Amino acid sequence: MSAEIWAIYTGMKLAVELGINRLQIETNSSSTLKLIDELSSSHHHTLSLIRAIEDLRSKMRHVSFKRVFHKTNFCADVLAKQAQSISTGLLCFVALLPFLMPILADDRGRRKSVRVLPA
Repeated sequence: MSAEIWAIYTGMKLAVELGINRLQIETNSSSTLKLIDELSSSHHHTLSLIRAIEDLRSKMRHVSFKRVFHKTNFCADVLAKQAQSISTGLLCFVALLPFLMPILADDRGRRKSVRVLPA
C-alpha cells in the first residue's frame, strides 16, 4: 500500500508542476482510497505522505479518486512490472510507448465507459 500512496503523491506532484488542475486518479487499492479519503488512522506510517497528498489536492481545481478493478487496469500492472527492472527513480514519458498501445486498447475494451474531464 505504501508504494501505491507514493505513486499517487508523485503523480499529483507532477500534475501540479505541469499546471494540471483537473485530475482523475485510478487505483485498484480500496484500502489506499480509504486512507486518503478518511485519514482514518492518525498513527498510520504514511500519514505525512497522505497529508502531502491533501496539500497537493488543495492546489488543484478538481481531483477525483476512482477505484478500478484489477482486471481493468492491466496497463498499470505492466508498467509496474517494467519499473521493477529499472534502477532509476521516476520516469516520465513524453510519448506513448509502442508496446502499450494494444494493452491500452484492451483495458479500454474491458471498461464500461471512459470518462474525459474537460479542461
